[in-house]
Amino acid sequence: MVGTEAAHVYYSGPDEVMENHRAALALFGTPKHLGEDPGLAQMMYQAQLAVFLTTLSGLMHATAMLGTAGMKAEEVLPELLASADSIGDILRAGEERPGAALTSASIPATSARST
Repeated sequence: MVGTEAAHVYYSGPDEVMENHRAALALFGTPKHLGEDPGLAQMMYQAQLAVFLTTLSGLMHATAMLGTAGMKAEEVLPELLASADSIGDILRAGEERPGAALTSASIPATSARST
């Protein structure tokens, strides 16, 4: 993915520096400037890593747990991946701006109901 539009790289720091080097930085992937604070890009990287590693750990735990019942990872992983893939849809459901409820700390009761 590196070097394609599918890749993205986070940057932070002065806007002017970002704009002066945007074309060169785009060679690595789509540049995403997060703001003036130079620590924001590293913080976003750490947050992305937390999501990735937690998801990977959950999938490994689930396959090991099902393995104790005699189920093989290649049998169960497609179903588990479908669950992981649906997380984004679940979090976006009913929200015009995903994350707005988390920001305001007001999660409507209807979002917790299963359909």
